[in-house]
Amino acid sequence: INAEYGQRWFDKTGSHQWAAIAYMGLGAHIGPEFITQNRYSHLLGHVKDVSTESQGNKVNIATTRIYRTTMKQFFHTDASDIVALLCLVKAQEGGESDIISSHHLYNLLRHQRPDILRLLCQPWYWDRKGEVSTGDNEWFISPIFFHYDNHLMCKHDPYFYKSLTRFWEQGILPPLTDKQLEALDVLEDTAQRECLRMTLEVGDIQLLANSHVLHSRTEFKDYPPPMPRRHLLRLWLSVPVKEGGWRLPFPYSDERKRGGVNVNGKEEVCPLDADWDLKEVK
Repeated sequence: INAEYGQRWFDKTGSHQWAAIAYMGLGAHIGPEFITQNRYSHLLGHVKDVSTESQGNKVNIATTRIYRTTMKQFFHTDASDIVALLCLVKAQEGGESDIISSHHLYNLLRHQRPDILRLLCQPWYWDRKGEVSTGDNEWFISPIFFHYDNHLMCKHDPYFYKSLTRFWEQGILPPLTDKQLEALDVLEDTAQRECLRMTLEVGDIQLLANSHVLHSRTEFKDYPPPMPRRHLLRLWLSVPVKEGGWRLPFPYSDERKRGGVNVNGKEEVCPLDADWDLKEVK
C-alpha cells in the first residue's frame, strides 16, 4: 500500500489520530484480531526511539525492546501471524526495511551450510525480557527453523538469545556456544546478501507473514529537535486456524487471539504515541 493513498489518511491538523483509526480498520479486515505487543498491552504499537541512547546511555538488551531505540534490528520474526507497519515520519538517515523469505533462506543454508541449518533446527533458549505473568518462566525453548503440520516455519530474533547473559552468569542456562554464534552470523550474512531492501515513505504500509518472512531494520538517525522523530505504527494481527491461519506447535494455536505478549491479563490499550507515559517505558 503506497504513500499516494496512505497520505490521505492524515488530517489537515497534522494529527495521527485519524491515520491510526483508518489503519486499525484496515488491519481488522486482514487479521480479525489485534494482539498485544508488550508488557503494557499495547494493541497499537509505536516504532520510535524512546530510549536514552541519544544521551550516551548504553541500551540494556535484557530489558529493552529494540524497536524502541535507533539500533539496528537483525533479521527476525515477531510474535504474531501478521505484522503491519505504517510509516508516519521518516528518519533523517537510515531506517530502511529489509525482508527475506524464510523458505528461500532455509534452502540456501541447506545447500551451502547444512551444518549450520542442522544447528538452527535444534532447540534454542529464548529470553522473555521480563514480559511474563506471575509464575511464568523467564525464558522458553524453540528451534529457529521447524516443520509442523506440513509447513516449514521460522521463529527467530538474535537479541532474544543474546540477552540471556544474566541467566548464564547465574549458571541457570548454558551460554551460547561458538558454533551457535557462528550460526547466527551465517544466517544474518546470508539474509543480508539475498534480501529485498525498501525505504518506507510517509503513508506506506508493509504487511508481512511472520511464519515465513523475516524482516530487519538498519540503524537510523533522527532529525534534531524540534523536528519529529522517526515514527511507524505497528499492528500485530492474529489469523485463527478457522480463518486460514496455519496450525502452530504452541498451546495457543487454536485460540482466536494467539501469540503476542500478555502480562497478568493487563487491560488492552491503544496509545496514540510511543511516549504517552515515559514513566513506564524501559
